Amino acid sequence: MSLDGRRHSSAMSEIVPLNARSLSFKRDGKRCSLEFDSEYLTCSFHDWPALHTTKTPLWRIMPDFIIDRSVPDSSRRYGRIARYSFVASIVVYFSDIRIHVPLLAPALLLSAAYSMYRVFRGVSPPEKTKIVSEWGDEIVVIPHYEHIAVQRKGFEDALLETVREARHKHYDA
Repeated sequence: MSLDGRRHSSAMSEIVPLNARSLSFKRDGKRCSLEFDSEYLTCSFHDWPALHTTKTPLWRIMPDFIIDRSVPDSSRRYGRIARYSFVASIVVYFSDIRIHVPLLAPALLLSAAYSMYRVFRGVSPPEKTKIVSEWGDEIVVIPHYEHIAVQRKGFEDALLETVREARHKHYDA
């Protein structure tokens, strides 16, 4: 035991502080909880009432994370929906159909506004950390939100060190 009361071990994953072993954030309306131990990364996605959990062995995770600035496909799709809804609302407003269906133009305009809201939510924040498997499968995407910046950095650093250790044990054994 050291002076601060922690046990020292040769394994980095055993001395990682408990608060660096987990991360929780909300993205696209889902609560994401990430946790790891010396063997597995557990990802839980809470989309009420459903709960989806995956457990990935650490030795299967790539030892380097990808920092991505791409725009997600869902934002592009919502952008197209917003554009077409907006154009359709203008066409309906200036056409004869407005007399027969008076609330169609405002409904289309509201749809366009909601789709634009989804576009802006999807591209913010622009940077994300992607954790991928050996085969290139995306395990989880961690957004770079300001309010979790310190926790995210601590979690990523601790996870990287533990992944490197697990890969070293698995491939050198």
